[in-house]
Amino acid sequence: IYGHGAGAHFVHRYVLHYPEATHTLAIAANLGWYLSMTDQKWPFGLTDANINNEQLKKSFSKYFLLMLGRADTSTRPNSGYVKEHWDTINLQGKHRLDRGRNFFESAVAKSKEVNQFFKWGMVEVPTKKGHGNTEQMVPYAAEMFFARLK
Repeated sequence: IYGHGAGAHFVHRYVLHYPEATHTLAIAANLGWYLSMTDQKWPFGLTDANINNEQLKKSFSKYFLLMLGRADTSTRPNSGYVKEHWDTINLQGKHRLDRGRNFFESAVAKSKEVNQFFKWGMVEVPTKKGHGNTEQMVPYAAEMFFARLK
């Protein structure tokens, strides 16, 4: 399963909320913000997210790849919802790349806290412009899927 931008919001929350789901690999690319491993209220953190430590352990045991575009560094809101929640979103980092790095670090720390082997990965794609998907992210995602299927 692959999602970019809003689709990546779905994929990363799907991995966290439905750890019993079967998938070979889930990839989320260039999310605007995350369901972080903090006590922020849902949809920005685990408070009221209905995700317990056992679910987190199962999620961490699945293959999940976070793909971040190195050039995805805009510091401006890109939608009305994001603009409305900009202060909360900025607690996760100043731009998408920063927020992705912070999310991954917090997930690594949380996996240690719950004593679970961590099968997630993160890759920074050498993108040339902003938030693009088709030409910039999809080729890397396809390569990851093919490598996983071998």
